[in-house]
Order: sequence, then structure tokens, then C-alpha cells
Amino acid sequence: MAVVESLRKAGQDAPATESAPVENAEETALAARAPQEIAPSRDVPQCGIDGMEGEFDESDIKFPSMKIVAGSGPLSARFNGGTIVFADEELLAPPNLAKPDPDHAVTFVPFRMVKQFRENVSAAEYAAGKMPEILPSKQAVSEVGGTTEWIDGMKPSHSPCASVYMLIERPEQSEHPGFSLEFDGRLWAVCVYYASGTGYNHSARVIFNTAKTSLHVPMLDGEGNPVKNERGVVRRRTYLPKCLWKFRVVKRKAGDFDVFSPELRLTRTETGPEAREYLDSLNFDGQGGDDN
Repeated sequence: MAVVESLRKAGQDAPATESAPVENAEETALAARAPQEIAPSRDVPQCGIDGMEGEFDESDIKFPSMKIVAGSGPLSARFNGGTIVFADEELLAPPNLAKPDPDHAVTFVPFRMVKQFRENVSAAEYAAGKMPEILPSKQAVSEVGGTTEWIDGMKPSHSPCASVYMLIERPEQSEHPGFSLEFDGRLWAVCVYYASGTGYNHSARVIFNTAKTSLHVPMLDGEGNPVKNERGVVRRRTYLPKCLWKFRVVKRKAGDFDVFSPELRLTRTETGPEAREYLDSLNFDGQGGDDN
């Protein structure tokens, strides 16, 4: 489950803005060495991928992000509000708010979510350069003197956020070049959607509740046969990537403002065998909960 830990760590970087690379003297020196000094050796550890040597591992994984463009911020200088952007390129144009189309959406399969708690930073603090603190648990928030619940009308210092890891399908109307995975006759890519605020309530929370109530598959033994309990009933487990979902953009009230927000819809179409096999290769163990 090393990938699981790396995904957790990756989520901690979620809402931070990009920073300029810091010049590293060691890297500069490595690049200047003669080729023979870093030539492959039988003593160099192998990472299991042809053409790659050295101790690459799950900690090096960083998935591209999928974002909804808000009405302000750096992305709004390049894209219209409501655009879905993947890997810094337009994936889906803004919705027609006058005539909402439920099929103007991105098809996706969630395969992991990491819940954390994001510090509530005011607009003035953010403008002054303060970045929100991201903590892994309520206990961690408590240890720094913070809160995660409303107390006597006082807003909590930290609110839930989540890194939602997805397999997304290229929309028919898109020519985005980032879809190089072909499973079950369709083109896919892996991404992470960082959900906070109203985005958390209408994405991560929806997926969690749906998984607990609807995304169940039979438990199988080592020979592929259903496992039954003492009453002869097939035991079932929660399986997050069981079905395809639709992810579209709508406008909702958030306090005194109208904001672009995700709207998720579970479909009846189940994921194909090739997609599931790929998700297994990411070390998604698929065990889930033992619900029966």
C-alpha cells in the first residue's frame, strides 16, 4: 500500500499555489557531470519499468489536476468561468446556464479519496500571501489549537477538504492531448480533483455517501467464487470504482456569492474489466468495507 501513502502525501499539497523552482546546486552539478559518471550499472536498483533505473517509487507519483475555473484567480485570465481544465488545458467549455444540459459533463471513475482539513483563510490574508494550512485529521487540528465545528456561532478554523483521485474519459467534443490510456474501447487519463468548500460538499461527500449505500460488489474467494456467511447469503464489500459517474459544472449560492460548483451523478454503467485491472495496478486494493 505504498501508493496509498504517497497519494495521501500528494493530497497535502492540494490547494497550494505553484511556486517558482528553487535553483539546486546539487542538481546543477549532477547535470554537468560527464555521461560516463552516471552510466547505468548493474548495482543501480531497478524500478520495474523498462528504460528507468534508480530508486523511483510511489513517492514520485504526482497526478495532473482537474479544476473548475472560478470568476477570479490566475486561471480566469486564460479561461472563462465554469470551464473544466485538466493539466492546464481546457477539457470542457463552460455550461449554458440558461439551458442546463446534464450530458455536458465529464465521465469519471473515482478510485480513491483522501479527506483532510483546510485552514479557513480570509480574502485579505490570502491577498497578503498567506497559504492555508492543510492537516490530516481532526486530532491534528485540535493539537494546533484549531476547530472543525461551529461553536457558539463561530466559524471553525479548519473545514473538510479532499483529494479525489479519478480516471476520466475524454469528452467527445474535446481534443485534449492528455488521454493516452485506452481501456474497454475508450480513452482515459488519471487526475486528481481538489475539493473544498461547496466543492467538497457536492463532490467528495456525495461520493462517500453513495459508496456506503450503493457501490457494493460480491466478495470472492481465491478461486473467484462468492463468499457466503453462515446464513448462506453472499457477502458484499464496498467498491469505490464500481460505476461510471458524470461530473458537470453548475452555479450555486455560497454565502453571499454565486459560485461555479460541481454536480455529480452516478450512472448505471459499470466500469469495464480493463479499467478495473488498471486501477488494481495503481495498488488500489479494492477491499473496501465488509458490509454484510
